[in-house]
This record gives sequence, C-alpha cells and structure tokens, in this order.
Amino acid sequence: MSQRVEVTVNVGAGAPIEVLRQVIDSLDTVCQFGGELQYRAAVANAELEVLRRPDEWLSRLDFRDYFLRPDYPINRPSQLRGIAASLPRAVLAPAVSHYLAVNDPTPDTITSVERIRYSNPIEIVLGEGLLTLAGLQLARDWRDRRRVNAAVAADMENTVAARKEIRDELVRRFVEDRVPLAPAQVDDLLTLDVARAMQALGNSQLSLKELPQVDDAAGG
Repeated sequence: MSQRVEVTVNVGAGAPIEVLRQVIDSLDTVCQFGGELQYRAAVANAELEVLRRPDEWLSRLDFRDYFLRPDYPINRPSQLRGIAASLPRAVLAPAVSHYLAVNDPTPDTITSVERIRYSNPIEIVLGEGLLTLAGLQLARDWRDRRRVNAAVAADMENTVAARKEIRDELVRRFVEDRVPLAPAQVDDLLTLDVARAMQALGNSQLSLKELPQVDDAAGG
C-alpha cells in the first residue's frame, strides 16, 4: 500500500530557483530508485507466491514432475527461490506476469505529489511505496550517522564510500524486514547518481512525517 509522507527541506529564505530545482531533482532520483526496488521486490514476491501455489498459477502439464516430489509442498522462501532459479524463464515468466497482472504492484512503484509549497522550508506531500520511504529515511538519518560515526564522517564526501555505506545499510534493513531482494539487486540499482542524491538530501535539513491515508484522515 502506498504511504503518504510529508517531506520538509530547509533551504533558507529566498533560495534561488536552482537550489529548489536541485532539491526536487534529488528527491526525484531517490524516489525513482525506491520505485525500482519496489518493483524488483514485487517480482521476487510473485515468484515465491507462484511456487507456493503452483496449482493456481502454473501449468500442471509443465510442472507435474517437479511438484509431485515427496517433499512438496515447500514453504521456506530459500527453497522456493532455489526452485525458481532452476526453472527455465520461458516457463516461469508467464506465470509471474499473470500474478503481477492480477496483483498490480504499479501504485507502490510510482511516487505521486499530492501537494508542494515553498515559503522556506519546501514542503511536499508524497504518496510512495515502502521501499521509497526507506530510501528517504536513510537520507534523513545521514547527518546523524555522521555525528555518531567519525570514520563515516571522514569519508562522507567521497561518493563511492557513501554508496557503500548506503548499500550496506539498505541490505541490512531488507534482511531485517524480510524484503525479498538480493544484495546484487541493490547493487544493480544503487548508482553513484542515487548515492549523490542521498548525500545531497542528507546534507540538507530534511525531515519526514508519515501521514494517515486520505480515507483515514477524512474519517472514512
């Protein structure tokens, strides 16, 4: 489910438009990164769900030999991922596509702007997926991490070092939250441009406030 969050960035009174554009560009980069992560996670989850319920999603003719083994059903995600990796993509992909069509993940991969206002600070209300929110939370916490960790602070201006720090923290969070994303997928999407955007937001006075859903706020 898409989350509503208020993003506030203090850029100073009378900031030139170029500064405002840079803030928006950095937010856009981080949100697109979060949306791509969200989609990759949705695909990985679709593969697990297809293999958990093969009778519903897979052709019995194609998978009869595979799923009539004595150890079926298999419920542990690690076992299911092993099966998914061993199946031909031409066989698994149609079932995954069907699952994604029925359980459309698109709303959680797109960040929408509900409201934006500047009188200093910039205030933006966004609708976004959980993994986009995780990326913004990491950017928000960047300054605090520098205060706590002197070694991190020394390398913070080095984008390559910052990228590694961001990558390790995201992987740790995804493991804790059981997000079905492999470290290699994070590596693939976490470009230096994304790391620079997170650095820029982290070096600003960024704050986040999660908001109730519209229906909840309206009492619906």
